[in-house]
Amino acid sequence: MRYSTILLAGTCFLFLVACESTPVETSPPVTTMTTIFLVRHAEKDTISKNPDLSEAGRARAQALQKMLEHVALDAIYSTDFKRTMQTAEPVALQHQLKIDKYDPTELPAFLQQLRLKHPGEKVLIVGHSNTTPALLNLISNSGDYSTFPEYEYDGLYIAQEAGTVFEIIHLKYGN
Repeated sequence: MRYSTILLAGTCFLFLVACESTPVETSPPVTTMTTIFLVRHAEKDTISKNPDLSEAGRARAQALQKMLEHVALDAIYSTDFKRTMQTAEPVALQHQLKIDKYDPTELPAFLQQLRLKHPGEKVLIVGHSNTTPALLNLISNSGDYSTFPEYEYDGLYIAQEAGTVFEIIHLKYGN
């Protein structure tokens, strides 16, 4: 009986060794590229500390929506100000996305969270004349971007991940 148990165990072992397969060669994993669209809020009224968009600003927000209508956005972020939220609203409505808020005083942490939460996705970030260039500097690991002039509202920056760095394209939109 003991001999048959050892024989059975040995046979099973040989069977398992014989069934060992050679690894199948697979292609490398597809890398997903994150794309971040960054804009400063559109033109604002100058009446209050937290103003609404002006008529020109509402038109520019519609122009942004038109510019991004064929982009499959996965998320939209805005600071918690009327002018940034109102700039993002037409895009959010068109893409049926909610607008997530971020803290403009915590940009490094926000960017780190964004990259972890949205790998390979397309994200719109609406900011301000100082926060948008600061984010661009963090993304590009440079100091190339300075505070936007008060009259400049037409910049659309597209940061496309290319390996471990981002390539940034600057476009203009609206009138």
